[in-house]
This record gives sequence, C-alpha cells and structure tokens, in this order.
Amino acid sequence: MWFMSVISKTSQISNTSLNKGFEYEIIKIESTLFLPLWVQESVDIYTNKFENYMEATNQKLVYISNGFITVTKLVDGELLWQNNQPIHFGFATNSNFVYGGLRNQHNTLVAYDLETGQKMWQKSFSNMRNIQSLLANDKEIQLQPASVGYRVLDAISGEKIRRANNNWTIFSEADRDYISPLKAIDIKSNQPIWELEIEQSYYQRPLFVDNLIFVKTREYTGTALIVDQNTGNLLWMVPNVISTIGVDKNVVFILTSDLKLNAFDKMTGDLLGVVQFQLNGIKDVNSTDSYQIYVTASDDIVVIYFGDSHQLFAFQFIPPPVTP
Repeated sequence: MWFMSVISKTSQISNTSLNKGFEYEIIKIESTLFLPLWVQESVDIYTNKFENYMEATNQKLVYISNGFITVTKLVDGELLWQNNQPIHFGFATNSNFVYGGLRNQHNTLVAYDLETGQKMWQKSFSNMRNIQSLLANDKEIQLQPASVGYRVLDAISGEKIRRANNNWTIFSEADRDYISPLKAIDIKSNQPIWELEIEQSYYQRPLFVDNLIFVKTREYTGTALIVDQNTGNLLWMVPNVISTIGVDKNVVFILTSDLKLNAFDKMTGDLLGVVQFQLNGIKDVNSTDSYQIYVTASDDIVVIYFGDSHQLFAFQFIPPPVTP
C-alpha cells in the first residue's frame, strides 16, 4: 500500500510458530492525524476476557508474553527488558512501575521498576485466595481479589492505604466505592450516590480515567459506554466494539466490528480519525480459540494487538488543538 514504506517491521520478540494462515492489513487511513509507526508479527501476548494484559505508559509498551512481563519502547517496539517471575492474574502499570500477581503465589503482588526491570518489592496478603485484577495510577494500586477484601495500596511502597467497605467493589476512592455492575456508594452512609443501569454484562473491569468511566460490555462484540464518574450520567456510547478501550489525553481509541480503529474526542464522542483494516487469508470461523483484541495508548501513540493473528500495529496520533 502507499504508506507501507513508512512502517517499520520489527520482530524482536516474535514466534513464527504462531502463524495462523491469516493476517490483518492496513488498507486506508482516513485522517492526517494518524501516522503508522511499526508492525510486529507473531507476538504472543496473553489474552483473557477478564483482564487487559497490555498497557502503554511513559513511552513504554508493557504486556504479558509467555507468562512474563515484557517491556518495549513505544516508539519503535524495541525490547527493553523481561522479568524472570511468571505472572498469573493481575497486571497494571503507572509511569514508574509495573505490577503483577505471581503465578505460583496467587496472593502475592510484585512491583518492578518500569525503566530498569529491577524488582522493587514483593508482598503477600493473608486471607486472599488470589489476585484477580489490578488498576494503578501514580498514587495508588487498586487490588481486586477473587474473594472479599478489596484493597487500595500505596503505589510506591505497596503498603495498605484502606480497604473497600462493599463487596463487588470495582474501584474505590476516599469517600466512595464503585461497585458492580455500576453504582457509586457513599462510604460514610453506605447509601447509593448514583446507579447506572447497564443492559449488557461486562467481563473486563472498567477504566477510571480523568473523572470518566469507560466500560466495554460483553465478551467479544459489545458497546463502549463513557460515563461521568461524579454523576453517573452516560455521556456517549459506541456500538459494535470488539476491542478494549484505549485512552490518551483527550482521545479515546476503539476498534469496531467493521475493523475500523476509531479515534474519538473523549468528552463529546466526536469522531477524529479512522484506520481501516482488512483480514487477509482464511480464518477458521469454527475455531474454539478465545482471543481478545487489545487497544492501548499513551504519549500520542496508540497500539493495537490482534490476539487471533498475533500482530501488533503502532500509530502516532497527533491530537487536534483543544478548543478553548
């Protein structure tokens, strides 16, 4: 295609045995805001309907490959480091650390320095069967166990800050808990602040970013819901979504079932740009393999991983000027 000369094909961590006999290809970029950067083939990233195992942060792309944390440069996909302790459920990043739940010690959380890969600390939690899911920012780690005992930890030290008061907590703040399916509860009174009725169930834990909640319903083809975190109001939605949701600054990235990678304005839902993919080759529609499609974004770069073809595509996205 006309733009392929500007894409760098890299294969630092590829596995040719993953070739499925089909692949995705970029056929059209419908915006000058998108610039293709690089592609990697035969990359084995663990996918699971309950958890997102690929995140972009601080100019790095971080994911779980063959059970191990793998960190590459976001700008070109070059491998930086890989840890030597297998990770089970639970994976999150912030601008300084990578966190994961250990495979052989299901109640143990480990933190690595994002830049160097050095293990910074390791902590085990009593009365916890295993770590099911993690969320992290530069201040806190939100740890969701498979059983009761939701914990909020200090992002630097791993020390406990507080525990959530409610079962089924999916996110916790100092004055309120957010519980499944989607309800905000005042911690002092234990009374609901707001509740949003969601017609379709969701599998992956919602994202909480910049006072917004991003929910993708259903296991495969579902709806993306963008919700005001303070009021519970539904701001906008996107149907026929087949990927996780990537958020960077004021832009939301979503792949829809027509194989379009869409960039939307975070607050309004206005469409900013589209990359059109197509599937080449024959895909076994009767296959029982369960693959997810991950989308993540940071530092004006968005990366998409097709779990069925084991391909990574990276694009620079130049956000439009913010209107005062």
